[in-house]
Amino acid sequence: MPRSKLKKLWDGVQNLANLEKIYLDASPDLVEIPDLSEAEKLKTIDLCDCESLRKLHPSILSLPKLEILNLSGCREIENLNVHSKSLQRWSNGCLSLKEFSVTSHEMTFLDLSYTAICSLPSSIQFNRKLSLFYLKGCNNLEHLSGVSETEFITTNLSVLQPLPNIID
Repeated sequence: MPRSKLKKLWDGVQNLANLEKIYLDASPDLVEIPDLSEAEKLKTIDLCDCESLRKLHPSILSLPKLEILNLSGCREIENLNVHSKSLQRWSNGCLSLKEFSVTSHEMTFLDLSYTAICSLPSSIQFNRKLSLFYLKGCNNLEHLSGVSETEFITTNLSVLQPLPNIID
């Protein structure tokens, strides 16, 4: 349902046992995403350019098979704690995002471009499969906690913005 005028999908929990993909991109009026805990096969969530989206139900961030989460252009989200062990690609671009954590060991792509983050959580160093890592336009980024320059090289991170004097 891309480009919808929906503000909300539903209340409560729905039986979504076979749902694998959600495409709600470019739905500017969407304010929140409900409980998706029953969507155990969900692999892809695309919420790109859902400009009014303020809140993701915590169940979304711990879905067991979630591989792709696209939140680019979701301007109102300030905090995210992702605990999906299977997450491989996370495109963020949430202009208001100040704090986040991610615990997936399967992540290969992380785009935090144009977020308001000041630092990276130390958990980022455990993402050994991470091969593309974008920080373009992160003007508030002050330091990379728990990550050394050597770790950047050994994990093949590709940083688009120069990071002088901010690596611990």
